Amino acid sequence: MKKNLLVLAILILGVTAANAQPTAHNIAKHQHSQQARIREGVRHGELSRGETAGLEKQQHHIQQERRMAKSEGRFNQAERNHIRHEQIVASHNIYRKKHNAVTR
Repeated sequence: MKKNLLVLAILILGVTAANAQPTAHNIAKHQHSQQARIREGVRHGELSRGETAGLEKQQHHIQQERRMAKSEGRFNQAERNHIRHEQIVASHNIYRKKHNAVTR
């Protein structure tokens, strides 16, 4: 009984850890979400032209890194983590620029 519980606990931890790692699909999904947030900010007048240009440039840079990593075959863990970190930074930038006092 204890052995079964231990195996079950290890299995659950393994699945949880695997789900916590960014995958190529999650990275692409997050990228699309960020693009939608930028478009929404433009549509609602929350982003100035300069802010939009800066955010789009940042998104373009992330997209280039995704393409380079993908061209080499599969994403390795370091590449996924690096791209995911850049997406998190970009997400914070989108939030800050949408909620500052600068508008169109």
